[in-house]
Amino acid sequence: MHAVGYGDVFPVTPLGRVIASCAALSGVLVVAIPITIISTNFNGEYSKLEREREKIKSRMMLLRQHFKARKAGLDAVLDEVADMVRRNTQEFESEVSSLFEQARAELTEEVQEVVRMAFERRRQLHLAALAAGRVQGSITVEGQLDVTDAATASANESRPLSSSNS
Repeated sequence: MHAVGYGDVFPVTPLGRVIASCAALSGVLVVAIPITIISTNFNGEYSKLEREREKIKSRMMLLRQHFKARKAGLDAVLDEVADMVRRNTQEFESEVSSLFEQARAELTEEVQEVVRMAFERRRQLHLAALAAGRVQGSITVEGQLDVTDAATASANESRPLSSSNS
């Protein structure tokens, strides 16, 4: 009926069998009580560990969402900076282009003024030379001076026209 596990000693009398059965039941009870306490504590710790794991998972999800939002925010900031650089570059290019156009217009105007002043000075000198009788010539409609030195003009008048032998 009951054996102690070695197979060499076992109860033979009915009273021995009852005592062996009681010892076996009390052994099971002695082992079962700590096992239930241990399993209850184990289940409590396992549940606590699962709750902590869920907290960690939820925190990880929050962090992922935060970093996704932050990354999206950083991408938005990066796009805004790129747009700002693009706008500033375009403004700078248009400003430089405007300055070049303004400088070109001013330089053209100044060159025209210098040419006009040089022409006026040359005309005054020619008029003075005409008045002194040293130069023969006139000013054309286009503003060109047709100046001939008096000595050259008299030499050309005295020279006969010939074919080009020179």
